[in-house]
Amino acid sequence: MVNVVKILTKKANSILSPYSKDSRAVSKWSGRYTELPTQVHMKKALDWLCVAQDSTPDGGVSRSYHLAKIPYFNFTGWAPSYAETTGYIIPTFINAARVLDKPELKERALTMAEWESSVQMSSGAVCAGLDLDPATSKPAIFNTGQVLFGWIKAYELSGNQTYLNSAIRAGDFLLASLDDDSNWTQNISPCASGGGRNYRAYNVRSAWALCLLGKLTGEQKYISAALRNAELIVSTARQNGWLPNCCLDEPESPLIHTIAYAARGILEIGLLEEREDLIAAARAMADGVLENLQPDGFLAGRLDQDWNPTVEWSCLTGTAQMGTVWGKLASYYGSPKHLDAMSKAISYVSSKQVTMSGDTKLEGGVPGSYPVSGAYGEYQLLNWAAKFFVDLLLLEEVIVDGNHQLELSDIY
Repeated sequence: MVNVVKILTKKANSILSPYSKDSRAVSKWSGRYTELPTQVHMKKALDWLCVAQDSTPDGGVSRSYHLAKIPYFNFTGWAPSYAETTGYIIPTFINAARVLDKPELKERALTMAEWESSVQMSSGAVCAGLDLDPATSKPAIFNTGQVLFGWIKAYELSGNQTYLNSAIRAGDFLLASLDDDSNWTQNISPCASGGGRNYRAYNVRSAWALCLLGKLTGEQKYISAALRNAELIVSTARQNGWLPNCCLDEPESPLIHTIAYAARGILEIGLLEEREDLIAAARAMADGVLENLQPDGFLAGRLDQDWNPTVEWSCLTGTAQMGTVWGKLASYYGSPKHLDAMSKAISYVSSKQVTMSGDTKLEGGVPGSYPVSGAYGEYQLLNWAAKFFVDLLLLEEVIVDGNHQLELSDIY
């Protein structure tokens, strides 16, 4: 009887989701005004992230704002702080503080870093999902790598040894978790379903964080491990650049979100180590995705092994991420097609950001999907969607507008 009630409740929530007050507001205001200056879009996204941080009691950033009740997340409003994404929001705030001359963003970033150190697991890992209870939480390779980005940036900003210690502990956890083939086949987040696979290719983004740690500390062991992992992942690619096992739950039809994670990790390690083979591998992936970019910037949320779309909705997070990959490639190769692709990604995500709503919990937020009912982050404004959108706009400041307050390598 209880199971029947749960099934009926989920079905009712699914039917009612489009009609919730917040869902209707986002549908109304998402992209209502698309001709705003770039920095206005950036400031709105940052303001929304500040509201998300202030909505929690601990200094972390709320995972998401839920417009309606959906399966798995049976609540509305703000979710708890999310360690994984709070970690890589730290560099975004520090970079934006420099570009916009808003020192308060640096203070917020250090508050996030302090919280991250307070919830770091005894192993040095970062927990999967939202469970911070030491008795029940599980370590996650990907999440650990993403918070490592934040500790590195926070240490570079403040010189606080706490952040360096946390970074080294995280790096040592990642190093110890590699198998004999230099792959991560254990401590895969339980949030990544689709059993039978013993690794996820997108964990190469954590290898990028490990490489940065090596650059910071001068420890070659971190850099060597990162290179070995990137080389291994690239060796699994199909001739067209497509990677197997590069999705949370559908390996035959990966999200552009996780495709972008992998492409970015491979690209950045290649740039750091001047490895043309890795840069070329990332370009093959980026060009495969680019084949599906529509004139208005629409990009289907999932692509099969032939780079063909398998869904009709757009993953806005992945579009922003791919825009950054294309922008980095445009800078490296001097290629107009990649610069144009970056511009289209900016235009499309800008048009779907919530603007002019007058509602602080919605204003500046970026839905997980477009339409908001799409199957990635459905009926949610995601903190990492806003983060990657800000990163993309910061990249445009550097590449197109010639802003010299940041280097391309600062944006991660």
